[in-house]
Amino acid sequence: EKCALLREIKKFIGNYEQAINRLGSSTTSFAVMPNLVDSISSAFFVSPATKVFNDLETNAEGLLPVYIQDYLENVALNSRKSIVTSLDICNLAISQVKQSVNQNFNYVEVVLKKQVFGRNFQDEEIKFDKKMVFLLALRVI
Repeated sequence: EKCALLREIKKFIGNYEQAINRLGSSTTSFAVMPNLVDSISSAFFVSPATKVFNDLETNAEGLLPVYIQDYLENVALNSRKSIVTSLDICNLAISQVKQSVNQNFNYVEVVLKKQVFGRNFQDEEIKFDKKMVFLLALRVI
């Protein structure tokens, strides 16, 4: 059962990595950006009110989390310079699995290494590695 869970998590995060890199690619047409932002937001996040950390700013450490829609729009804006996100899916670790009160969902905390490189809208270089924590809710079948 844990192998199946791990496979699903890796697939989900792999699909997210592909989607965010398509959004961050300088070859993606500007006309499809709004639809791409909407589809990533609905496919990978609970709601547009989900908060994420904005890691496209050079001094992001001191920033508060931003809403997913703003984060994705920032990726799209910066994409003219091409932003590449690499998630170390092979070496991800599940730090904890919890069940919701009504036992309909498993909450899984996943820790993995994230690398981002490229240039932001101000043409400043972006390059960093950091640990990333994803909190995923998966329906129990």
